[in-house]
Amino acid sequence: DDKKLQEYNVGGKVIHLVERAPPQTQLPSGASSGIGSASATHGGGPPPGTRGPGASVHDRNANSYVMVGTFNLPSDGSAVDVHINMEQAPIQSEPRVRLVMAQHMIRDIQTLLSRMECRGG
Repeated sequence: DDKKLQEYNVGGKVIHLVERAPPQTQLPSGASSGIGSASATHGGGPPPGTRGPGASVHDRNANSYVMVGTFNLPSDGSAVDVHINMEQAPIQSEPRVRLVMAQHMIRDIQTLLSRMECRGG
């Protein structure tokens, strides 16, 4: 939208951003476009779980990357600290993708803790 971040009252707060890749325009192998699959038992429309003619089918595992970002918005208006982690990997199952992302987050946390311990001691 056209609003500025100041209008959302986020000064001094941490904002976490997560974005999935946009849906692919091609059909996954073996998928039906829904054309010719209308059924009289469903009022002439496509059966539940299918799409109508011209609709794109979106497989939520079809996109092989997730972009995660975090940034701090200082309340005094100074510079914004931005960290974006974008990874692309072979297509994997959703549980595997979540596990790999959790492993990366743990690694990042361990690195941050090590830095903080070095500063404090």
